[in-house]
Amino acid sequence: MFYNKTNTFLKRENFQSYETFSYAKKGFASKYYLDVFHMKNIIGMGPSSHGRIVENNQVFITQNNNCFKGWLKLKLHDRKDKRLTKKKILEEFLIQTLKTNIGINFSLLEKQFQMSVDKYMDFNRLKFLIKKGLLKEKDNRYFLSDNSRVIQNSIITDILY
Repeated sequence: MFYNKTNTFLKRENFQSYETFSYAKKGFASKYYLDVFHMKNIIGMGPSSHGRIVENNQVFITQNNNCFKGWLKLKLHDRKDKRLTKKKILEEFLIQTLKTNIGINFSLLEKQFQMSVDKYMDFNRLKFLIKKGLLKEKDNRYFLSDNSRVIQNSIITDILY
């Protein structure tokens, strides 16, 4: 209820929602969050931060980045980063992009990471959620509807095998 009221108010004031709980005037969306949603490389520094490196069709979650300069000099295979499985890459993309107005394009994801998405997803369930109005599809991109943004985790769990 609070989300719906906030969403209505901010849209009336010409703010655009670019992620479930993030709004900005046109052209003023957070560059950091846009990089997160576009699955670009991000480096987190400090005890509770995390980062992500996308390289050679692989995704690594960075860990222990207290010494930034030394970490950057290491070759990827020498770092103590966690390499994500194909399923975890899909989950990461779903978590980060499904809730945005950018959405997720499974064909591009398959091409970029040389993976078969249908091995991990129930597309019949995806179509059912579209019929129910919880998901939307436009130009081969899938999005959460405004009403389903607050139940994103349930939807992701529902469409993954």
